[in-house]
Amino acid sequence: MNDVLDITDLELSVRLGAPAGGRVKEQRVLVSVRLFLDTKPAAAADNPAHGVDCGMLAEEIRTLAKEERHTFERLAEDVAVLALHAPAVTSVTVTVKTFPFKDAKEVSVTITRHPDKRNEPPTRGRLIA
Repeated sequence: MNDVLDITDLELSVRLGAPAGGRVKEQRVLVSVRLFLDTKPAAAADNPAHGVDCGMLAEEIRTLAKEERHTFERLAEDVAVLALHAPAVTSVTVTVKTFPFKDAKEVSVTITRHPDKRNEPPTRGRLIA
């Protein structure tokens, strides 16, 4: 069964940009994470230890975002890899929104990853367990 747990529009200040000059100033991004998992064990036990700790996940994402990157696609990938290390998660969809243009509401990337695509955890932060 795939239930869904969402963290929507987590606001972060990050340093992104292909040219080094683009990473001089922090920029605002919004990160949304959609976790697919079975929530029945946490509900049956009424125990958050059987699910995903959203507060910890958000904190891990904040820590991860402190690292400079060239692309917002890399940030999305790193967040997905982090989320997939939560034991209950069967897949994850991550959206990163940036606001580089005055005449566009946003620029975003959305990726979906599955456990068979797990990589090593991002270089910073703890694993969610």
